[in-house]
Amino acid sequence: MRLLVSLLLISAVASAVETDAKSAAIRGEIMEIERAIDRRFLDVRDETPMTMLGNTRGVYLLGYGAVFTVQLNLVPTAGLSPFRGSYSEEEKRQLNIRKRQRLETLEQRAREILVEESEKLHSLSADEKVAFSVALFHFAWEDLTQLPGQLVASATKTSLDGARAGRLDVAEVRRRLDVRYF
Repeated sequence: MRLLVSLLLISAVASAVETDAKSAAIRGEIMEIERAIDRRFLDVRDETPMTMLGNTRGVYLLGYGAVFTVQLNLVPTAGLSPFRGSYSEEEKRQLNIRKRQRLETLEQRAREILVEESEKLHSLSADEKVAFSVALFHFAWEDLTQLPGQLVASATKTSLDGARAGRLDVAEVRRRLDVRYF
């Protein structure tokens, strides 16, 4: 009986060490990608760069894969204050148009981030997914007509590996990389 209990304990400890090693590897890979995504948005030299509101956060969801989230303001604008009174209806309309025009750029960056940064996720299995979620910041006073609150891009690790290796044509990459607005 003691031998059986000892074997069970040894088996449990060995399993815990293996799990801890995989968890540590995944966490390290996720942290590296968090920093890389931050650099991708901070190093942008656009005329009007998108503003990050906090750092990228990544998590590993057992049975799903890796999920990265960030909050962005597509077009930085001064908030209301004693120095900046209310915006006119025309200014609100122009801000709405500028933000909608930036959605295509954001979608392109999300696809690039998924394909390029997923290479660092060595610990994910081929059938697990990688998702990138962007919460879009809007002031309460903005015209939100046709503006989403969130973009979510996702794909399986296998699809992302195929896209990066050039094994998929552009149409197939677009089909496999799911991009949705909410």
